[in-house]
Amino acid sequence: MSSEDDWSSESDNDKSPQKAPVKSDTEKDSDPFEEDKETPDILDISNPDWDFGITPLGYAILCGSLEVVDVLLIAGADPNHAARAKDADPLHPLTLTIYTQDEERAVKIAERLVAAQAISSTANKNLLTIFHRMVVAGKTKIVMSLLNRDPNAKKVLDFPTWGGSGLVFPPVSSILSGDYATLSVLLAYGAKLVYSPEDASRAERAKYVQLCLLPVMSC
Repeated sequence: MSSEDDWSSESDNDKSPQKAPVKSDTEKDSDPFEEDKETPDILDISNPDWDFGITPLGYAILCGSLEVVDVLLIAGADPNHAARAKDADPLHPLTLTIYTQDEERAVKIAERLVAAQAISSTANKNLLTIFHRMVVAGKTKIVMSLLNRDPNAKKVLDFPTWGGSGLVFPPVSSILSGDYATLSVLLAYGAKLVYSPEDASRAERAKYVQLCLLPVMSC
């Protein structure tokens, strides 16, 4: 006879293993790497990249991908968000069309941007407008398209920039570079070749206002 404390006296039925409790669906361990379908992968479609400050829309323009430009604009990409690379002037989406290799596609992209409220009269600290940049770059087809589709382009048709030698008007830029095709377009839309003191005074007032606003803008 064995005592009650003797483990060998236990029957085989008492040695059956215990089953682990089954967790419900709500209690299952969540995978930290599992994709959260409710949280979007892209937080801001106009976020620039780290190296050059260029947005997805900017890269689509540089590559001449009209289809991607359409998708991004429909998704809410900002057509006036300037790329701000270190130690460089801001590059607006319209300005980036200057660097699109296929000018025919560049014209169509510029038209899409203007339809999305891009503004070609935006200027830098020297009052060089995006429109004037197109003239300097000799982008005749884009210049014509802007004059046809963007009312702001006509407003700065005779608005000068401050160059190293003083005021430079868009037609003068075409003459200096020998770009008579663009000059013909400017004259066809009413650009002047003779400027009055009032034209210069208007530019000087605009420069003065900009200098007064610089401290505010820098904040």
